[in-house]
Amino acid sequence: MTNRPPTTSEMIKERIGRLHNGGGGDWKTLKDQVDEHYRTIPYNAAQQIAILSTAMLKTVKELDLEWGRGTGKTTVFARYSRVIATEMPRGSFQWIVPTYQKFLTEIIPAYIHALEMQGLYKDLHYFIGRRPPSKWKWPEPYKPPLKYDNFITFYTGFGFHLLSQDISGSGRGLSTDGEFADEVVMLDPKKMDENSTPSIRGSNYRVLGNNRWFDFRLKASSTALTPAGSWFTDREELAQMDDGQRHLFLKANCICNMANLKPDYLSVAKKSALDLEIFNAEYLNIRPRFVRGGFYAMLEETRHCYTNYNYSFYTPDAVGIKATCQGDSDLTPGEKLLIGMDFGAAINSITVSQQYPGEFRTLKEFFGKGAEGKTQDDVCEEFHQYYLPHQASNPHILFFYDATGNSATGNTKLNRAQQVEQYLSARGWKVRRMTVSGTNPHHFQKYLLWERIFNEQDPRFPRFRINKQNARFTYLSMSRARSKKRPDGTIGKDKREERSDNPNRQLATDLSDALDNPVYVLYAHLMRDYGPSLPDSNMSGR
Repeated sequence: MTNRPPTTSEMIKERIGRLHNGGGGDWKTLKDQVDEHYRTIPYNAAQQIAILSTAMLKTVKELDLEWGRGTGKTTVFARYSRVIATEMPRGSFQWIVPTYQKFLTEIIPAYIHALEMQGLYKDLHYFIGRRPPSKWKWPEPYKPPLKYDNFITFYTGFGFHLLSQDISGSGRGLSTDGEFADEVVMLDPKKMDENSTPSIRGSNYRVLGNNRWFDFRLKASSTALTPAGSWFTDREELAQMDDGQRHLFLKANCICNMANLKPDYLSVAKKSALDLEIFNAEYLNIRPRFVRGGFYAMLEETRHCYTNYNYSFYTPDAVGIKATCQGDSDLTPGEKLLIGMDFGAAINSITVSQQYPGEFRTLKEFFGKGAEGKTQDDVCEEFHQYYLPHQASNPHILFFYDATGNSATGNTKLNRAQQVEQYLSARGWKVRRMTVSGTNPHHFQKYLLWERIFNEQDPRFPRFRINKQNARFTYLSMSRARSKKRPDGTIGKDKREERSDNPNRQLATDLSDALDNPVYVLYAHLMRDYGPSLPDSNMSGR
């Protein structure tokens, strides 16, 4: 069996590595040789329309792309990066996303690959988070950054300031000439208005004011799945009022990108989708109707959600780093972990929380789907690997689960809860099972408890807060959960979305069920007009 010959990309990267190992050398010669290999890549119909619209209409300064997943947004970002870096040397843009952690672990790795498709290679055509070698004598932006830690600089002197909304004041004090924004439905428009948008000051107007790309703003996202993101989709009306002269709003879905997807991609997705609404939103980019009066009706993204990462862990040189709890600033060292679990053949779900005086905070989620070959043990292993750094400060886990976890499975003498306890105990955790009853509480009891917690009027109940990045699908599971009226007049949770044959099962009610377990066990007794005060965060868990 012969070894596969290296690809052109692999050979170029190897030569770039040798260039730097040799002290920098003649970078221009290598760049020119690499540029000779560049060929314009084919674009799908949506990408062509976006690219041609700004090429033909020079007056367009705002381009919004509401594109479903799989449509090719990252490729378009890379294309505009190449063009703007070439045609507006020494300018600078800001690039804003919900979290800097998302930049490092997801967006930038995909962007690096997309730039290679554009013929631009890292550490030759551009650098991320550091200056180029001084001997290369690259020009700087007219308004260069004080530090290059959160900056992408191109050989033309053009660059991107990397901004995120989870860092307070990100963008303030900058002077930029344009804007990219990604995952826009997850951005807070108020924070943009206060922090990042004012940095597009136009202070370089004298030298760049006549440039086609000066004050250009590109925003892109899939459609909003929660009401908080609808501010972006509402921009379509603003674009229509503008009549396409300055502001364009383009919608597309993955159908236009089928040449790069499996032939049966959509037919399989539709057959097994969670429901038609989710299929339409995720694949066809049809905006969903938001749940009104759902089971968690008082859950509010602006009040109950937050993000909080540790950026001494997610440093600029950590592109592509594997995420662990060391990167989470909302995790309190020394405090035990509370895990809620929902068992099932279709999906096993875990939520991870911590309890503090006056607050119950959900930090993280894990899930594994049976259709993808994931088992209960796989989900437990993901939890273990992620939180292993925390084990030294406190190995204690309070384990809450559905009462069916105490039933024998028939495959082993251990029930499912005991299997989890055994698995985690073998890896150094000290697990205390907290579910002892033989039956689950009625949905209406949970409904009333959550209503009291969300209301935040009774001081005996904790504030509820959830990390909207690390526990995003738990939040979506809760925000999408519908209620139904039972024959006795009480409110129940509509469980019809828990079908076993869907690829989006993480959006069903399973994760919300997992979170219900610790919340109910810890706080249900407070629903009485009397009783003990809020449980102390130092509950032994032994």
